Amino acid sequence: FFQTNTGQAEHLYGQVVAAVQDYYQVAAAAAAVRSGTAVGDHSSGVVLDLYTGTGTIALRLAASNCCKQVTGFDVSQSAIAVAKCNAARNKITNANFVCGDLNQLAKGGLLGPGVKPDVVVVDPARGGLGRSVVNYLLNCGAKRLIYVSCNAATQARDLQLLCGDSVSDSFELRSCVAVDMYPQTGVEHVETVVVLDRHDV
Repeated sequence: FFQTNTGQAEHLYGQVVAAVQDYYQVAAAAAAVRSGTAVGDHSSGVVLDLYTGTGTIALRLAASNCCKQVTGFDVSQSAIAVAKCNAARNKITNANFVCGDLNQLAKGGLLGPGVKPDVVVVDPARGGLGRSVVNYLLNCGAKRLIYVSCNAATQARDLQLLCGDSVSDSFELRSCVAVDMYPQTGVEHVETVVVLDRHDV
């Protein structure tokens, strides 16, 4: 799937990049305050891009140098092959791509041992997140989650699971931005970018 309105797609993906940059800038400033030193380089850390497809979001993040490494995951072998080709064509070396069933994430089958993301980006199909992916997100240790969605109903359902009071280590809503993908056409298609942070951030 590709966004046909490339101008608005740039704006949409720019929202994701800005949310990742903001996380690392705030984290670097907080670390500097704790240590009593000057704010250092914030371009470190691991970002996961789930449902990466051909790597559009992952490659934008990697090219922006807002993090050290981006790893994109998708179940489609052909999409992952194109993502790798896109990375090579654009000489992006800090992005890698893994093909696999995202339901295996919670079982540790897709990530190497000890890999803990700072930020996770999800951009699922209209059906939203599977329950095993929600469980992974709650338990992976990521401090920020960026949820891009084309279906507000399934996104709202998933946010209830991710932000529920009864869930330990749950997230809280930081911001929500709607991007109209077909402005002035009468076609109703809005993508939403929701930023969630852990309660302890």
